[in-house]
Parts: sequence; structure tokens; C-alpha cells
Amino acid sequence: MLLSGLLAIAATSAFHNAAWAWVKALLGLSVFEGTLVTINASARRAAELAAMTASGQGDAVQLAQTMRPEWGDCG
Repeated sequence: MLLSGLLAIAATSAFHNAAWAWVKALLGLSVFEGTLVTINASARRAAELAAMTASGQGDAVQLAQTMRPEWGDCG
């Protein structure tokens, strides 16, 4: 969705001088970046827990709880 919105702004000359379109594009990019940061931090934490569990120092239950959303079980 972000890419199609940016392409629409680039392709439509009416958007080029519209300040709201550029604000919307910048906000969309910042939200996208924030989402990537959150996903990366979550993946890093899951990798740390997996490594600790594999070495016998971690808790398998905590790892399973961390991985539940990845497995499609959010309830």
C-alpha cells in the first residue's frame, strides 16, 4: 500500500504541489520504518531465546510464548 501511494504521488502531477500529499508520504514512510524496527527487535529477542534454550540456559515455555504470534496462534 505504501508503494502504491508513493507511486500515485509520483505519477499524478496534481499531487506534486500538494503539501498534504508530501506530509502523508513522509508519515507513511515513518510508520513503515517504525514497523520494521519493531519486527526486527521481536525477531532478535526470539533468536536470543532460541539460542539460550538450545544451549540449555533458556526456558522453552518462554520461547513458545514469544513464538505464538509467528505460529499463527494469537489467542
